[in-house]
Amino acid sequence: MGRARAARSVRRVAASSSGSARRGRAGHPLLELQRSVGNRAVAELVQRDERKEKPFVFTKLANATAKTLYEGKCDADVAHPSVRKKWSREVLGKERKIAFECGPESFWFRSFRPWFNDGGPWDVETADDGHAWALSPIDKALGDIWDDDDGGSAFWDGYHVVQEALQHDLGAYCRD
Repeated sequence: MGRARAARSVRRVAASSSGSARRGRAGHPLLELQRSVGNRAVAELVQRDERKEKPFVFTKLANATAKTLYEGKCDADVAHPSVRKKWSREVLGKERKIAFECGPESFWFRSFRPWFNDGGPWDVETADDGHAWALSPIDKALGDIWDDDDGGSAFWDGYHVVQEALQHDLGAYCRD
C-alpha cells in the first residue's frame, strides 16, 4: 500500500509540474489556443492537396499571371471567337478597342492612339478590371487586326495568333 501511495504522489507531482510548465510557457490559455490554431493552419498549408491549386502558367497573351487574366473565365469557348472593333475620339487622340467574344466571356484589348501617331501599345482587360500589357506577338497581331478593314490575310493571321494564345493559356489554367 505504501508503494501505491508513493506512485500516486509522484504522478500528481509530475502532472502538476507539467501543467504549470505548460501554463508558464504559454502564459495565458488564449495564447495557447492561438498557437494551437496557428500550428494547425501551418500543417494544413504544408499538407494541402496540390491538385486543388491552379497551376502556374507562363501566359502567351500578356504580362500578367494567368489568375489575373483568366480567373472566373474558364467557361470561355475560344474555338471560334467573334471579333468586334470599337473606337472613340478623345481630346488627345483615339482609343481603339478589340473584343474577342468567346461564348459567355469576352476579352477586351485596348490601345490609345494619339493624334498624328501610328498608335500605342495594346493592353488587355484583366479579370479584376485592371489592364495588362499585351506581349509583343499579341501586340503585333492586334495591330494587324485593327489595320485590316476588309478581313484579309493580315486580319486572319492576327486572329489566329490571339486565338492560339487564349487557347494555350485557358487550357493550362483551367484544366482540372
